[in-house]
Amino acid sequence: MENTCTLISCECSDLMCDWKVSAAKVRKGNVFVLKEITPNHTCKRHNNNFALGTMWNAVNFLHLWVENPNIDLDRLGYEIERCSGIKYPTWKVEAIDKIAKFWLRTDHSYGYERLLHYKNEMLKIDSSYKSVMLVAVCRDGNNGVLPIAFCEVQEENLDLWSFFLKNLYEGLHMDYMDYGKGICIMCDKDNGVDEAASEFLPYAQYRQCCFSINNKLMEQFPHALVYSLFWSACRSTNKATFQQQMMLLQYHNKNCYKWLIDRECRTWALYCMPEWAKSTDITISATEQLQIWLLKYLDMNVANRFTAITKETAKIFQKRYLVGWDWVHDNITPTARQQITQNVIEDDGWNTHSGADPKILTITMNGLSFVVNKELAICSCGLWQLSKIPCPHTCRCIIHWAALYADFVHDFMTVEVYRSTYGPGMKELPQIYKWMPQLIDIVQPPLKIATHL
Repeated sequence: MENTCTLISCECSDLMCDWKVSAAKVRKGNVFVLKEITPNHTCKRHNNNFALGTMWNAVNFLHLWVENPNIDLDRLGYEIERCSGIKYPTWKVEAIDKIAKFWLRTDHSYGYERLLHYKNEMLKIDSSYKSVMLVAVCRDGNNGVLPIAFCEVQEENLDLWSFFLKNLYEGLHMDYMDYGKGICIMCDKDNGVDEAASEFLPYAQYRQCCFSINNKLMEQFPHALVYSLFWSACRSTNKATFQQQMMLLQYHNKNCYKWLIDRECRTWALYCMPEWAKSTDITISATEQLQIWLLKYLDMNVANRFTAITKETAKIFQKRYLVGWDWVHDNITPTARQQITQNVIEDDGWNTHSGADPKILTITMNGLSFVVNKELAICSCGLWQLSKIPCPHTCRCIIHWAALYADFVHDFMTVEVYRSTYGPGMKELPQIYKWMPQLIDIVQPPLKIATHL
């Protein structure tokens, strides 16, 4: 197979076969025109049936154990044979049964303990749910919204945010002596959330939502035409670009510039994002996506609400876990692959210059210059080390190094880690009628004071 930017040609792997197809790209546009085709194969097709692995069968038939945890082995073997056309020996069916039951009985607390290894370390917290529910979410390796915690409260204040963060920290099995070290928290800085984070998790990296800052900026300066410059500064991945955008903003409106400087740029500028957070998010839009999903449950009472939320979350976890097993043709997630494809398109036109060290390359175009270091996995533009996905400049260097793009993507965006994220699943709450009653202390009426006549 030959594949270039202007020509695609494929032929049969059997050298004695005449099947072939080729297409060429038109001069203007991204359209390929079919040039040559031999539609019929002259070789013999090989129909090799192979027995699928134990784990594959356990994943694809996991719904059988969900419906009936004590399913009979004969029934199990019959269902597998009916769907796949393969009859397995008894020992194979027993192995499939054992793995499926092990997955369904996994310790969920252990799953939360390993959660920080399977996602980026950026937690978004918000309370925009009629001020009665606090939530924490993050992004998985496929850029999907991963809900972490829900908390029902009567109002949003410093004490309740402290309670929420304390229990969130315990749920993630983090060491109290670290005081939040190793996690990054983004919120809107309203109703005491920033004070709670700085008091309870003083070593955690605190980030402000840029959308919240933009709203306050519009209220403070409604007639200032600097909003596009503000967002350009927010999205800057290196200090030089950030300072350039801020200088333009200062030129247009000095008061807006001073107001933004007083808002601690290091907490909202993207280039100040810690690299270990593995995130380029500058807003808490993930919580808004979760809010849309939760709207249908907010009018329920507390018991029904949390029962429904845990049930739907468990379904999402199982669905994503099974989807991960369909990604057998690539070792990185589809979102990561799509971003790499976009970056490869954008790297067109850049020139590569090598020096004494072949691992360090300089990329230039139209007076712009960036340096890419293969060994340190950094680019002077800053995007590679922030997103953990090769930037356009790095993609151009990867072609020069004759390497694979997937080898330069962070491990948490691999399919294997994605499956591990949702492997433990989510334990559902039992139905309300199955809740066990608990005895509580009976509140006695106040004692009567004896009166003496």
